[in-house]
Amino acid sequence: MTASRSFISPFGFIFVALLVFAFGWVALQVVPNDHAIERHGALAEEAANCINDNGVAFSMQNPTSNRVAEVCNEPGTSKWFIVIVCAVTGAVITCFKKDKLKRREQVERYLSNGGYQ
Repeated sequence: MTASRSFISPFGFIFVALLVFAFGWVALQVVPNDHAIERHGALAEEAANCINDNGVAFSMQNPTSNRVAEVCNEPGTSKWFIVIVCAVTGAVITCFKKDKLKRREQVERYLSNGGYQ
C-alpha cells in the first residue's frame, strides 16, 4: 500500500489568498445608496470617500432604530461626515456632511439628540 500525499501549490494558495482579500476589501467599502445621492448629492460621495480613505473616527448606535452612525473627520479640517448603516445587515441607509458642526462634541450632541448612544 502506498501513501498518497496531497500537495497544494504555493502559487495557488497565494492566488486564493489575494482573491479573498480583494473581495473582502470591496465588501468593506462604503458605497452611497440612491437615497443618499438623491438627498445629499455630492456630499454623500464625500462622506463615503472619507470613511473609505480615513476610516471611522467614532461610531454611535441608536437602539430604537437599530442603526449605527459611523463618523469620519477629514484629516486636518473641521469637516465631519456621517454614514448611517443598518446594525444588522451593514447596509448603508444614508451618507451626509454636517457643515455647521466643527468639533467632535458637537457631532456627538447632534447624534445624541437623534437617539444615538
